[in-house]
Amino acid sequence: MMRVMHVLAAFFFLLLLIAGAIIVFAIFLTVWIPAIFILKIKRKWRATFYATPLVGLLYVTGIVGIFWYSTRPSVVFENTFGNPPPADVVDIKSELYTFADSGHVFMQFKCDRATIDLLIASQSMTIDPNPQIIWDEEPDWWLLGSARTWPECYRSEVNKKGFATEEAVLIYDLNTKQANYYWYGID
Repeated sequence: MMRVMHVLAAFFFLLLLIAGAIIVFAIFLTVWIPAIFILKIKRKWRATFYATPLVGLLYVTGIVGIFWYSTRPSVVFENTFGNPPPADVVDIKSELYTFADSGHVFMQFKCDRATIDLLIASQSMTIDPNPQIIWDEEPDWWLLGSARTWPECYRSEVNKKGFATEEAVLIYDLNTKQANYYWYGID
């Protein structure tokens, strides 16, 4: 079911990109047409023909660049916790999905106990003695096991990203120093 939702989200994202491209092209023409007359450019249609793909290329490059940057694990960590990863945070893996009225973040990393204490405080989390967690279809690298094997589980329901319902869960294993963080939001 989640795979179908991801495909639909990608389809709607593509529609938004096309709509954005049309708007960018309209703005380009609004500026370009008076400019070619003011600058007295000969062969106006040829100049427009060659300039239009450049504008499209800049638009696509900008969108891809923003998407690539915002999904990097260190950036996901910083957007989630409000600070860049400290020096002891290593092996960060993340999956970020947000579209319309829902979203989730899966994140896994290794760090010291002191860093976990800072992250718990920054997220206003409290210990969850009896974790009952149901999450979306997790990534392949998300290996947690059953709830009975989790040494420490923390939970927060603080609304930080603007969704009507949000929940964050942080699971930490002191032996392996591995932290697993899951957040979801829905309207």
